[in-house]
Amino acid sequence: MAVKKAYRLIPIGDLRLIQRSEVDDDSRKMLQGLTASMKSRGWPSGTPLPVRTSEDGKYEIRTAGLMFQAARDAGLKVIPCVICFDAD
Repeated sequence: MAVKKAYRLIPIGDLRLIQRSEVDDDSRKMLQGLTASMKSRGWPSGTPLPVRTSEDGKYEIRTAGLMFQAARDAGLKVIPCVICFDAD
């Protein structure tokens, strides 16, 4: 089965983190560093966030949860995403 992809800037309010993992001390430090970087530089160039569409028209994040949390904490309004979906 092939996977099709589409690239889009998606408002952060339309994104939902599906799997939230425990944040240990190392992850917390990484999150703080990512947040500080995104506050000063924005989203890292060339690294779209992989998402899938959900039934309610929003987008689900299954990986890169720390990146999403850092973007939210940094106050970003939109995130460059790659929308992945199965081709029938």
